[in-house]
Amino acid sequence: MRNRSFIALFVAFLVIPFEVFPQDKTKIGFIIPLSGEMAFVGDDIRKGVELALNEDQELSSRLQVAYEDNQFELSKSASAAHKLISTDKSNILVSLWDGADVVAPIAEKEKKLHIAIRWDPEIAQSYTSTIMFESPYMSYADKELEIAEKLKAKKIAIIESAHKSQRLIFDYLTSKFKEKDIKLIERITITEGYK
Repeated sequence: MRNRSFIALFVAFLVIPFEVFPQDKTKIGFIIPLSGEMAFVGDDIRKGVELALNEDQELSSRLQVAYEDNQFELSKSASAAHKLISTDKSNILVSLWDGADVVAPIAEKEKKLHIAIRWDPEIAQSYTSTIMFESPYMSYADKELEIAEKLKAKKIAIIESAHKSQRLIFDYLTSKFKEKDIKLIERITITEGYK
């Protein structure tokens, strides 16, 4: 239920800039995994959007939503963005995590608003049509560091996935460990299953 509340809030956030778009309905295209290993995330997003639209008739009358399955693969994110812009005529694109890396330049070129559910602020800093809708990775890492300090940790080992977001978090944490006199004794990156 928490995911649905988050998505309902997210959709409500999009109601604010309606005057920017000339047609009767604002078209939002979601580029999310609806199949594959990460389908549960995309499914939660889709269900949350649908819940918000079903519960708010005014919102529903002003928005048209389309979904494209990227199977959590970057190449499919690019194809999905192009389809949502050219075929579905979406005014706004919403991408998830690493998909923002390929969607942001497309949205910029096509002059479309892009909302990245992502914690790497570099995307929003590099592309003026992209805004972030998630806490940056530094906030997450600072909380991890706070936990380590509360536990009075002096040595830490890190196991991370090969996702860029994980590397960003742990690179940031590693630099902070030096400031806090915490020794990193091992850092293992798991690449199996990463596309």
